[in-house]
Amino acid sequence: MKETDLYPPVKEFLESQGYSIRSEVMDADIAAVKDGRLLIVELKTSINLKLLTQLVKRQRMTDSVYAAVPRPAYKRRFGKDFRDKAYLLRRLGIGLILVALDAREPYAAVEFEPGSFDMKRSRASSSGRTAGLIREIEGRSADFNKAGSVRSKLVTSYRENSLRAAYEMRNKEAMSTTELKNAGCTPGITRILYDNHYGWFERTGRGCYRLSDSGKTALEEYKAIINHIVAND
Repeated sequence: MKETDLYPPVKEFLESQGYSIRSEVMDADIAAVKDGRLLIVELKTSINLKLLTQLVKRQRMTDSVYAAVPRPAYKRRFGKDFRDKAYLLRRLGIGLILVALDAREPYAAVEFEPGSFDMKRSRASSSGRTAGLIREIEGRSADFNKAGSVRSKLVTSYRENSLRAAYEMRNKEAMSTTELKNAGCTPGITRILYDNHYGWFERTGRGCYRLSDSGKTALEEYKAIINHIVAND
């Protein structure tokens, strides 16, 4: 697949909208004019940094700037990678044209128009995530992780709370959730024990739990972190 394969469908689409088309004008792949309005399209086989750089430079000349790329396969259109790239284009105020090269008769269609990004609306829609992030920060007693870690066991507030419960159970046959709360565990310890995400606990009765073998192993594995958690309670 070449960038030139994208040109005929995009040209046909723009001409159907009443634009006068010229290609390769002052480094722009496609420059189009309609009623004095300038529109620029950059053709690329994928959305990458080079394309984004070209597009933002074209915004010096007009607000009507589009990226034109091959339409991804149906499932990929709903995948994280494509959605993230589309979000970035929207964030930059750039439009997107998808070219269906896999169709019997290839065609181009606008996925979304260029326009100013509504930051207030975006932040409002993410208010729940913002609050959750703040809660997670406040729920951690210290910074036990290394930024940029991949496939490592992160010490989250959930893990800290689980470790605190395991610590309280270390010398007990079993403990009730009420006893754990009275010992200083989080009010949400009941849910943590019920979910038993790490397999550290075993239910012995209604609202009562004991430490499992893997929980005892965790006490040794996270000994330094547990000491810090207990010392700073």
